[in-house]
Amino acid sequence: MKKKLIGHCGVDSGMIMIVDPCYLHDVHRYKKLLPNMIKNNFLNLMKSGKTDMENKKDYKNMNRFCKSKQEAINITENWKGVCTDQEKNSEPKEYASGVLSHTRGGDGVFPVYAYLDKENRVAKLEIVF
Repeated sequence: MKKKLIGHCGVDSGMIMIVDPCYLHDVHRYKKLLPNMIKNNFLNLMKSGKTDMENKKDYKNMNRFCKSKQEAINITENWKGVCTDQEKNSEPKEYASGVLSHTRGGDGVFPVYAYLDKENRVAKLEIVF
């Protein structure tokens, strides 16, 4: 694989997040829809006639989806709270259908490398803190 410097990420919070921007795009729409989505999902599962195991899997997937949307809302409306929570737990974690991690050196500008396969497609990203 070929390693290529593709840019730099600026960090002012001591943390970095990797997420598909589409997951943060419609957070205001989800803020209105989320309560009904949870309620309707539960009712639909009860009416579905599926086995308990199938229902648990569907319910778990829907809960994960709803949790990620709530986290995306938090990022846009309560960033200070997200930072405070993350300061308490410095472990990298999944958040808003992405990943959130502290940087080793706190704030700064960090190089980002792409590892390209034979077809010149990104196979791996690396951020060096």
